[in-house]
Amino acid sequence: MRKTSVKIKIDCDIYALINKDIMNNKFPHIDRLSKSRASLSAVADKGAYVCCAGPSMLKELGIERAALLDTNMELSAANKKLMTVLGCIPVLLSARSINKEMSEPIHVMLYIVDELKEVFLSREAMEEMKIIPDTFPLLAQQPSYNKGHINEVDNRFSDCGCLE
Repeated sequence: MRKTSVKIKIDCDIYALINKDIMNNKFPHIDRLSKSRASLSAVADKGAYVCCAGPSMLKELGIERAALLDTNMELSAANKKLMTVLGCIPVLLSARSINKEMSEPIHVMLYIVDELKEVFLSREAMEEMKIIPDTFPLLAQQPSYNKGHINEVDNRFSDCGCLE
């Protein structure tokens, strides 16, 4: 697994919509949420089904645990051990590309997991940010070879199997 630079910011519009329309304002009002943006390293994990982070992300984003939305999501580690999901929060996520520019932000639900110390990017998020092709693990497109650059193969063999 490799690491990549990411920026994470609370997706205030989605948070407000969920809090008002689905949760009947059970969680803190959007005005009480921080507008902080966290810039850090994240683990690019093609085996991850969701984006997740440890509780230290709450401090990075400047929010309290009470701001996390309830979830019944169950997550397990690679060793199949069940992890403790504290809640989730909608975020805008962008990652640094090869040319050192940040990708366009994508909407992601970030799950806060008690046992984690790092941020993990899901396969779907990496595909959406073009970190990996959406056809992974297949190549997006087979390279097209220009016949002018490849020598013809001589397929004349001697009795021993060597090229003549």
